[in-house]
Amino acid sequence: MQSSVRATALLALTLMTAPARAEEGGDEAGSDEADRPVGIGARRPRPPFQSPREVLSHSFDRLASTTTSLLEGVAGVSVLESLPLGGTLALRGLSGRRVAVLVDGLRLEDTLTPLGGDDLLGLIDPLSLRRVELLRGPGSVAIGPGALGGAIDLQRRHLTPDPKLAWDARGDLRAGFDGGRLGAFGRLAASGQLRGLGLQASVGLRQFGDLQSGLGGGREEFTAAADTSAVVEAAWAPRRGSHLRLGYELLRQGDDPRPDRSRWDHFELDRHDRDVVRFEYAADEVRRSLSAVRVDVRFRHQRLRRDLYVVPDDVIEGSRERVASLDAQLTLVSEVAAHRLSYGLDFDHDWVSSSEILEAIGSGAKAFGLSPLHPDGSRALRTEVFALDEMTLGPRLAVEVGARAGVASLAPGTRLQPAVPASSRSLPTYSSGLHARYLLGDGLNLVAGVGQGFLAPNLDDVASSGCHERGYRLPSPGLDPEKSLSAELGFKLDLYGVLTGTIVYAYTHLFDAMVETPREGTSVDCGGPQAVPAISLQNSTARLHSLDASVQLEFSRWNLISWMSWARGTREDGGSTLPFDRVPPLSGYAAARYHFTRLLSFLELALRWVAPQDRLGAADRLDRRLCSNPGGACAGSPSYFFLSLRGGMDLLRWLKLNLALENLTHERYRAYAAGVPAPGFSGLLGLEVSAP
Repeated sequence: MQSSVRATALLALTLMTAPARAEEGGDEAGSDEADRPVGIGARRPRPPFQSPREVLSHSFDRLASTTTSLLEGVAGVSVLESLPLGGTLALRGLSGRRVAVLVDGLRLEDTLTPLGGDDLLGLIDPLSLRRVELLRGPGSVAIGPGALGGAIDLQRRHLTPDPKLAWDARGDLRAGFDGGRLGAFGRLAASGQLRGLGLQASVGLRQFGDLQSGLGGGREEFTAAADTSAVVEAAWAPRRGSHLRLGYELLRQGDDPRPDRSRWDHFELDRHDRDVVRFEYAADEVRRSLSAVRVDVRFRHQRLRRDLYVVPDDVIEGSRERVASLDAQLTLVSEVAAHRLSYGLDFDHDWVSSSEILEAIGSGAKAFGLSPLHPDGSRALRTEVFALDEMTLGPRLAVEVGARAGVASLAPGTRLQPAVPASSRSLPTYSSGLHARYLLGDGLNLVAGVGQGFLAPNLDDVASSGCHERGYRLPSPGLDPEKSLSAELGFKLDLYGVLTGTIVYAYTHLFDAMVETPREGTSVDCGGPQAVPAISLQNSTARLHSLDASVQLEFSRWNLISWMSWARGTREDGGSTLPFDRVPPLSGYAAARYHFTRLLSFLELALRWVAPQDRLGAADRLDRRLCSNPGGACAGSPSYFFLSLRGGMDLLRWLKLNLALENLTHERYRAYAAGVPAPGFSGLLGLEVSAP
């Protein structure tokens, strides 16, 4: 009786939802797409409910001026916004390089990316993104190095020509104004195709002043930022299901202040320049024994310029670092009976050149040849093979098993920095995983699995030397690679697409975890009011527990979503147990969205909340982004919450208006591990013009 009542109620909800979906034309934009197949990495695209892994697809339709703020509402993602435009991400209590950040399937980091993450998300224009695919849990087999806590793939807008279409041309302009950052941003794109040949070009501009924080705050100095980006792509589709694509991308940043590294007597300006050339080939139904093939080759040249203005000494200490990277991936797919086997080769090679300059502000005199932060002439090479078998064993059971193995080589340079006692090293890399999904009943799946991950030290871990925000960094030449063993257990719910949800508990054991450790009794003068401790990376053992839960309800024209994420980590230090570094606090999100059919397309009210975090590791207590009195008493990060109201209007068929009112209560808060306070009450106004 109870089951029949439940079925009748769900059928009624489904019938209420069906007309709205028909009028809206498919997936709900701006929310978690419960039915959209997700195939992050080498994994088969499947709807999240059918996958043995905790995966998610989230489309973007809301207005945001930075990629970090755009990702705030993605379920289970903690954003560590260290800069006004940049930051890093955390999944299941792990952050930095332990979470793989991809752009169209290829890694964003390089061998100079710090263990705690860099601000590379600031290099991505949010207006160029269409959706994000997310994997929570170990993903080293399908993704590659790192991915101990998961992976995030930022997917941009691309043109794939239709060989059966005679011709087509279109363009769009998206532009907005951000009142909290007193700046404007926009992107202009145009594309066209002719009988399988296509061309697409876009250019984006962002210009922001100093941000305005909440109650009791005001203008935050040294937070202005600007950048310019452009993408040109040519594509050819000889037949449906296959394409060739060649693209070029550039980014030019302005002199972005680093408030987290600046004080009254000195301040730092950073500038990123980036050029990328990419070739991509993909084909389906190649032959009977080979159902798909994909080849990705990318050459990237990235340049980072740091200028530290030391006011008392009237000098500029400048460093110049350049990384040239060649990445290549070959993925083949074979399908036999109930098996889908993905296998291939993954390769990347980084070359580093660096130098440092001392320039007098008054006279302009320069001195060259000083010791840079990273050794000049360094190289890093990684070659791996992988195989992933996704099996469907009857109507109830799906299993995913895979392994990856290879070698990672690191050769620190000696030019300009002979004091670094690091020699070339080659390390075997390996990872594996086994995950399963079992259908318990209508709309309810049990998911469980174990995964083993691997994170090799990079050049920044082993050979960096010099002053930075947490102290004076010493080289760590004998550092061992970090290995993880993770286990997870959870449930997935999907009741006729109306009510969906997940809850997953995970335990992660880090063997030889790389942690920043202060050297007792050792301090170095870095030009501040007091000497800073000398720190180095050392291996330790760490354990993390995490719990992620989300639920989404769609009925009639309503879309309700809520999620929460919790993690707790410890590490061993001699005979004592300490909190693990950079574990985000308990946090959550809730939103209610209503879809209209006429002029107003949607209206959404969202709540973001974060609990206090007073469990700080040894490195956290030296970080001014987490502790205002580094090395002294520290209360941690306080709790905060803020409300947002967002909406969209379809003024004409070719003209859309977006409006967002962020931080309605004008709260003054600093997000966990943020270098600056967040903007107070602010309005974002955007226009989207498309033709035809």
